[in-house]
Amino acid sequence: MKQRRKSCIPLCAAMAVAVGPVWAQNAGTEGFTLEEIIVTAQKREENLQDVPVAVSVVEGAQLAQLNIEDFAGMSDYVPSLSVTNAANVTVISIRGVGTADNGGFEQSVGLFIDGVHQPRDRMYRATSFLDVENVQVLRGPQGYLFGKNTTGGALMVASARPGDKFEAGFSGTYTLDEGYQNGGYNVVGFLSGPLSDTFGMRLAVRQLEDHGNFKNVLDSGTIDADDEEQLAVRLSMQWQPSDSFSALLKLETGRSRIDGEPNRTFNYDTAQFLLNPAVSPAMVNALVGASPLVEGPYVQSWTEGMFDDTDSESATLTLDWDLGEHNLLSISGYSEYDFTQKRDGDLINADLFNQDDTEEFDVFSQEFRLVSPLGGKVDYVAGLYYQQQSHQSLEVRNINFAQIGVADTDTNRSFSQEGETMAIYGNMNIHFAEKWTVSLGANYTHEEKEAERVLTIGGAVPLANAVNEFAHDLSGDRSGDQVIGSAKLQYNLSDDFMLYGSVSQGFKSGGFDEVGTQGDEPGEYNPAAGPAQFEFDDEELLSYEVGGKGEFVDGRLVANWAAFYLDVTDRQFSRYTTDGFIVGNSGETNYRGVELDTQFLITENFRWDLSVAYVEGKVVEPIVAGDFTEEVGTLPGANWNFTNHLGYEVEMGNLLVKAEMYNIYEDAQEFTSANLDRDSAIRTNLRLGLGSSDDVWEVALLANNVTDEEVVIFPQFNAIFPNSAAGPNTAAAGFMFPSRSYSLQFNYNY
Repeated sequence: MKQRRKSCIPLCAAMAVAVGPVWAQNAGTEGFTLEEIIVTAQKREENLQDVPVAVSVVEGAQLAQLNIEDFAGMSDYVPSLSVTNAANVTVISIRGVGTADNGGFEQSVGLFIDGVHQPRDRMYRATSFLDVENVQVLRGPQGYLFGKNTTGGALMVASARPGDKFEAGFSGTYTLDEGYQNGGYNVVGFLSGPLSDTFGMRLAVRQLEDHGNFKNVLDSGTIDADDEEQLAVRLSMQWQPSDSFSALLKLETGRSRIDGEPNRTFNYDTAQFLLNPAVSPAMVNALVGASPLVEGPYVQSWTEGMFDDTDSESATLTLDWDLGEHNLLSISGYSEYDFTQKRDGDLINADLFNQDDTEEFDVFSQEFRLVSPLGGKVDYVAGLYYQQQSHQSLEVRNINFAQIGVADTDTNRSFSQEGETMAIYGNMNIHFAEKWTVSLGANYTHEEKEAERVLTIGGAVPLANAVNEFAHDLSGDRSGDQVIGSAKLQYNLSDDFMLYGSVSQGFKSGGFDEVGTQGDEPGEYNPAAGPAQFEFDDEELLSYEVGGKGEFVDGRLVANWAAFYLDVTDRQFSRYTTDGFIVGNSGETNYRGVELDTQFLITENFRWDLSVAYVEGKVVEPIVAGDFTEEVGTLPGANWNFTNHLGYEVEMGNLLVKAEMYNIYEDAQEFTSANLDRDSAIRTNLRLGLGSSDDVWEVALLANNVTDEEVVIFPQFNAIFPNSAAGPNTAAAGFMFPSRSYSLQFNYNY
């Protein structure tokens, strides 16, 4: 297969520093330097130090070596990025800007897989990080090129492609059953190469079995409570009949199955029943003969049979033409998934309340992109974008109170939504002086949505109403137009140091509330909560940023920094209170912060990397809805986060020894999803590898969270037992960072 110059397909990094090892390259008589990292932030290949956008880059090799399975694991190595795998969705935020746990909301951080926007994280849940080339984390609004739903930033995943030489590889990681860890394995293999001068293929497969950290302790025995299996397959086919044209077709399928829920309870020993505060979980368990309450690190005593099952399929066709000095790109994408889920709603073994969820989602998108050549006073990127999506879900809540002398009932909530988006975008760089460049970008988006939500009650209506479930039928449609822009000014002080400033706009699409349980007519809602708001509007953001980046010590030290101020208006909010879900737009929030990324090759064999982020949020105008009013002032949350990396490698004959240490700092935090807080903590991950000096094979030992810190990621108070002796909304389930683990790894590449 012919080798053609690389097209600028993914929108990648910019003020980026690679997260983790990119070791020395020989610089001849000048000694050794950090390896140059090439990115395509402006749709063309450039040194990442030359482009004024804040981005972190995580290489696919590092993801494999650290056995990172998903975005939540990767966020440890990118301090500005926060990822929580909540019950129904993955909550992603950058610089404090994120999305609430509501399936009707779109993400504030856009997810792009091989250039295709994926509106839902479940599109990628079963196939995450399968045979990945790299991941770019773009920080700050990217709307002028990406359009909607990138107010916080964007995650760009680039899959490995067929090459012009035969390649094969295998990686296997086995995690020991030790301490709180229940063991597991992760096996990945690929086969790639040309089948003719013009056609090549690449096949990648992954099988994962992770038994997680949690144990469910019951009278009948102790079982794993976070047992996950994944199978993912990708086939990529590339046809290149000439030097000026290529076509790449990618087909992908995956399945993820999780048995149990990876949560623990807090304050359940004194939790209070919603209908009678004098009744505790222990009393309910004793009354129905269920297993007693067990509460502590990585243990639970919940109802058996909970699961989360996702199947996904996708196809992407990329056509790439060189038209003289210009480049034209067409990216067509189709993705679909369906998932079923059963959740424990009361967090005890008595099974007072459980929930059955099903969902189907599909999306088609088409993008055309034109890229101009470099070398003149002006260069540009322009494009057209179209997306169509369909979403259906059904949630059945089973309220089993007859066993405690009340009554049984069930509620069925269905939701459907159709959406269509059209956009035109462009960005122009004007090099008006030798050291000065101004960049101007704009995006026009037109969007239409229509949705319906219906809730019916199949039993005791008063009981359903007592837990804030009311029969209703809501429907609506909306359409809107948005024009957003960006302006950047870049000054190159020298060949090794530059400064920039930018002003950028972004917006997150409005839509319709999926998770609400109340209507808007009298008798359809809790009077304390008021009529439900089914539709919510666009959320808008204005960002101001200054930054700089440079190379020092003869190319052995790279230091990039950024300071930012974000103003978010018409905030979309989804809060679950004791009066039910409250959804809408209200208020204004500001975020400010600083970021520092450094890489220092101290010697040819010894390297130090440090990434630091500080973010502070402030409520300027509060959310006011029903009887809920948000407090004005500084938002509770983690302000400081950092990741420190030390790496050493040395050749011993034909062998290469690598030793690495990562320190991940999580700041103290007060949560709003439940009245809980956490102390600051440092988790330490270690890796020791021995392999051939030509990187053909390697064996390694991994030790993660070696001091076994128990750290809460995200808590959620419970609707059935919401309060405890510690106060209102303090009886909660907590999603936790993984406990200490030891793993053995073997990698082989041919």
